[in-house]
Amino acid sequence: MKKLVSVLIVIAVLLGCKETMKTPISKKDAKENIDKLLEAPRFELLTLNAKVVKKLEEVSEFKFIKGQMDTLNTKAYFRDKNKLQLLSEEVSELPKSLPKELKNNGVLSRLNQLNTYVLLLEDTLGNTKKADSITIENQLNTLFKAYNSLVVQFNETENSISEDFKQELEKAKFERDSLKQSEVAPLF
Repeated sequence: MKKLVSVLIVIAVLLGCKETMKTPISKKDAKENIDKLLEAPRFELLTLNAKVVKKLEEVSEFKFIKGQMDTLNTKAYFRDKNKLQLLSEEVSELPKSLPKELKNNGVLSRLNQLNTYVLLLEDTLGNTKKADSITIENQLNTLFKAYNSLVVQFNETENSISEDFKQELEKAKFERDSLKQSEVAPLF
C-alpha cells in the first residue's frame, strides 16, 4: 500500500510539473522591447494659452524644450545621452531668456524641477543596472508631469493679477485708524 501511494505521488509530481525552458533575454531584445513600449504617446502634454505662446514665440530655448518633450512623448530616441544633455542645457538657459512678466519664483522652481528630472533620466540610461523599462517609463512620466507643471505655472502667471490692478489695490487701501496705539486704553 505504501509503495502504491508513493508511486502515485511520484507519477502525479512528474505529470504535474511541466518544465518550461526560460531563455534569457539578450540586451538587444530588451532594448527592442523598451523601444516598442515607448513608440506610442505615453502622456498627455498640456498646451500653453495663446497669450503665453505669444510671449514665448521669441524664446528659442522654450521652443526647443517643447519640441524635445513632444519627441520624447512619441519616440524612443532619448537613448542618445547627448540629446538629453542638450535638453538639460536648454532648460538651464531658459530663465535667462524668459520675458520679465513670466519670470517668477514659481516658474523658476518648475524649470529647476524639470532639469532635475532630465538629469535623473540621463543618469538612469547611463547606468545599465537601473535601466529597465519600468524605471524608464516611471521617470519619463515624472518628467512629463514636471513639464506639465511648468506649462500650468506659465498659464497661471499669465492669468494672475496684473501689476496695474495691484497698484490700484494699493491706492484703494484704507488708511489706518487715526488713533495711535499708545492712545488706546487697554481693555484689561
